[in-house]
Amino acid sequence: MNVRAMQVVAGALLLGLAVGCSPQTEMTVQQQIEQRLQLNERRYDALRQLDDQELARLLWEAEQQNYYWALETLAFDSKPYEIEYAQPRMHRLGDYASIESMTDAYLGSLLVSTQSSSRACFRSSNGQGLSLHEGFSLPLAHRLRLQSVQLESGELLQVADEDSSQQETADIIRMRDGYCFTKPREENAPRAVSATAEFYAQLPQDVIELELTAANIGQPVEQNGYVVTLLELNNYSYAIEIESTDGEPTGLREDEVIGEAITASGQYIQRRVTGRQRGDRQPRMSELLGQLISKAADGELSVKDAQAELETFNQSIEQNEGASLYNAYAFHGPVETAKVTLLAGEHQRREVKQTIELPVYSFTSPSAAEQVNLTSLPQLPLTPPVYNHRKEVRAEYSDLDAAAMSQQIEIRQRRISQASDPSITYPAQVFFHYPVVQSDLFIPIFERYNKPNAGDVHFFAASGERVEVVEADDDGADSLPFSFMVSRIEYDPARFAVTPTRLKATIPVLTAPGIVKDSYQKDQLPAGLSLNGNQLIIDYAEFTPREVADMNERMVERRNQVFTRDEHGYLAEIATLTLPRRDGEPVDVYYFHGEPNTVEIWYRGETETVPFTVDIELAQPD
Repeated sequence: MNVRAMQVVAGALLLGLAVGCSPQTEMTVQQQIEQRLQLNERRYDALRQLDDQELARLLWEAEQQNYYWALETLAFDSKPYEIEYAQPRMHRLGDYASIESMTDAYLGSLLVSTQSSSRACFRSSNGQGLSLHEGFSLPLAHRLRLQSVQLESGELLQVADEDSSQQETADIIRMRDGYCFTKPREENAPRAVSATAEFYAQLPQDVIELELTAANIGQPVEQNGYVVTLLELNNYSYAIEIESTDGEPTGLREDEVIGEAITASGQYIQRRVTGRQRGDRQPRMSELLGQLISKAADGELSVKDAQAELETFNQSIEQNEGASLYNAYAFHGPVETAKVTLLAGEHQRREVKQTIELPVYSFTSPSAAEQVNLTSLPQLPLTPPVYNHRKEVRAEYSDLDAAAMSQQIEIRQRRISQASDPSITYPAQVFFHYPVVQSDLFIPIFERYNKPNAGDVHFFAASGERVEVVEADDDGADSLPFSFMVSRIEYDPARFAVTPTRLKATIPVLTAPGIVKDSYQKDQLPAGLSLNGNQLIIDYAEFTPREVADMNERMVERRNQVFTRDEHGYLAEIATLTLPRRDGEPVDVYYFHGEPNTVEIWYRGETETVPFTVDIELAQPD
């Protein structure tokens, strides 16, 4: 990579950090990036002038790699641009008795379905293709490959091997989100009836979970043959060291060490894709490179000597670090607790390799007809249960009242540099992050917060006096120095007569505190509902629900929120179908992983608009 490319990388990093850090941190990061970039440029210029191009190439590659690590370190230590939450990586394991039973449930959940309107397949086959469906994402390193598809005529369609560089065969193009036919298939063409897939995994024998806080820094924690030490815990990152109790290498692969972070409120935070080297390796390497480049410029260094110096450095690092394993993780939010999971065990990992025969199903809704044909519906065999982990379904609250809002709505502030985006109208923003509640099934984010009246938003100066808001003469869309957008108040401090330091506002929030959940046992279903194994049929010509959503409205995907349960919890959906009647009510068909014994239909019920009171100090630039 040349210096210009390096400048682009550094500039992109600088822009990302500038909008995500406080001004004081921003200046520190800017200075570090600029100083390291200047050093990189000087070294590039010095190496360009060497007569020995092999030596120049060797030293430049080492400098380039070390420069990247310097940028990675800056990104790792910086404040994230935005807070993002996540689910625990191993949350599915709690649904099953062991890793083996979880893996069996995953394999039992696999099926292949035909697609008739895939966006990825429109160019090659007018939207026609196949999709390999997983009941859930297996949280273990594994490989799943579709190998072939058999037609009802007996013809076998081959799928390109994922280990090869080819993406397609004569019949099927392998896409990231599915498999496309290479050309459109006629309506009367032989249907796909089965598919062959290969599964491979090495299952760990043990799952070790540790939760470490600031009190654990520097204190080794021993469990099941491993010693984990929290080396540091920062605002948005942490670093750990892992050793075996016998002093031998841990034998752990990178994907078998899971680093997660939990906030003070108990929520998991999304990891950032960035890393950092152990200790002072990067600055020490930079110092060594400086010495080598200086010797090379004076004609006192050969390729052989440079290689020896670099090898000696790497060997000394390896000796100092010993058999321990070092990992560092950065996150999109404040870290209170470091959760470390080791997929390990004293015994050899159990190898699982299977060739699986999967039937192919069609979940394409038919055209409207006078009468619906229930006999033509796909009949799926029962699968092992897979449970519904949708956050709204598992949420603790139906919705929030005013008291709960004051505690649970997160208020985040962000300032965007107008130097990075000159077109921005309101560089200061105050976000209102609503927690996940069950009513999110009925109230989208675009409807959650109602726009407050201008008279319900007040800014105050440091003196405590209210800052008068004056509209611009043009009375245009941006005539006020602030605006409300979906879930945030945006403002421009420069457009106030006095810089505001405090915000008080009252924002109307739409809530649905009285969600109704009608529950029906399998042997006591009302007219219009029928449960056949894992298939639920709702005939709206016979069944009259309490409420029906308008399918013509934006963001409405289904008439009713329908769930099924077994004795352990809510079951995950496989697919849904709608059978429309030309002059009557439709029939909705649901398929689930497992065998339901209860059907539930949730309704929004009465809504209530609750005033949410905001009173906060505004973030100020230095």
